[in-house]
Amino acid sequence: MTEHGAERDAPAPSARLALASLAPISEALGADKSPKEVLQLIVKAAFSITRATSASLMLIEPETGTLKVEVAEGFKDKRIFSTRLAVGEGVTGWVAETGVPLRIGNARNDPRYVRVQRGLRSELAVPMKIRGRVIGVISVDSTRLNHFTAEDEALLLSLAAQSARVIQTTRLHEEYVRVQRRMLAAEEALRNAEKLSVLGELAAGLAHEIRNPLTSIKVLFGTLAKSQALPPETAQDVEMIERQIARLEAIVEGFLATARAQASPEQFKAMDLNATVDEALLLLASSAGEGTRLAVNLCPGELKVRGDPTQLSQAVYNLVLNAIQAVGKHGRVTVTTGRVPPAALREPLAAPSPGDAKPEVFLEVADEGPGLPASVSQRLFQPFVTTRKAGVGLGLSIVKRIAGVHGGRVEVESPRADIGHGALFRIVLPEAARA
Repeated sequence: MTEHGAERDAPAPSARLALASLAPISEALGADKSPKEVLQLIVKAAFSITRATSASLMLIEPETGTLKVEVAEGFKDKRIFSTRLAVGEGVTGWVAETGVPLRIGNARNDPRYVRVQRGLRSELAVPMKIRGRVIGVISVDSTRLNHFTAEDEALLLSLAAQSARVIQTTRLHEEYVRVQRRMLAAEEALRNAEKLSVLGELAAGLAHEIRNPLTSIKVLFGTLAKSQALPPETAQDVEMIERQIARLEAIVEGFLATARAQASPEQFKAMDLNATVDEALLLLASSAGEGTRLAVNLCPGELKVRGDPTQLSQAVYNLVLNAIQAVGKHGRVTVTTGRVPPAALREPLAAPSPGDAKPEVFLEVADEGPGLPASVSQRLFQPFVTTRKAGVGLGLSIVKRIAGVHGGRVEVESPRADIGHGALFRIVLPEAARA
């Protein structure tokens, strides 16, 4: 469906001129030219062959569904590149919507025409298609009435087909590059996982071998220190040795805890998260210093999850112990459990995730301490990252691993939005089916 007008004012270009204009495109397709450069050559050829006043190539943006000028020729005002047309708007939009070429002899008499440059009288627009789907439009304009002919339309359709092939090749290449990058990232992640697995096994074995002689050293040294009347200048050295032995014990236990956190999900069973929290808090009763307030708000009834009670108890223990140490002697730690509300009611802390459609439960540990330093916030869950001088830095990495093994996640807010300081850690887990 094209609109034909009277004979145009100037004669049609010769076949020799058309071939001369198309030659650089053929050379560019076989050369090391960027897609943008090839499209620019195509628009220049359309401009030259049809002896147009201006020419443009517009592509449909997948994100917005609007037409945007990709390359242009003959426009004095560079604002042409900011032009946006909805599919169906103007001559170009009509061609994009219908997939049919359109040749207008007198643009001023056509209600579809949208003026983008003064003095233009006629327009020719043809669709660019990939597998029958319109991806863009090539259009040429002229200040002459009835300027474009059926021959111009045929040539422009040929150029549009070449443009579509260039764009298709470009998109296929980009998709290939994206797939290659994803594959390389996956391979790297797999290699790292294998390395970490081997290192974990070695570390667990080494920690196990160290623990027994270390326990013997601790007991024998303690007995020796108590049985001997040591001079005052030696007492300080004894205290330092005892502290270093305790530090080595913490490191060894951390490695063993990390290894234990790799238990298989096949071993999981239905359990009550509230009961696990209670058990962990009993173990921490002596860790809270004088003046530290520990508030517990457990969800009424049972909070069913599938998991390993020992691992989840360890995760709770680590989070609450970190919070107690963060607030010091005078501060408040709040432990809360509950069910994650629907997305519409969710607090800003909980970002949307693929698990949102399934019921989830949470454990929150909030403290009123100074909060997390910016220097460690990005590396918070990496092993051996700690804010305490005597800390080993394995607690949060273990918590994250346990949550991940249980199909959950860990969310962090620091400073807390409600008080402007402190930190809030939330473990989110899938809820087990309720009877």
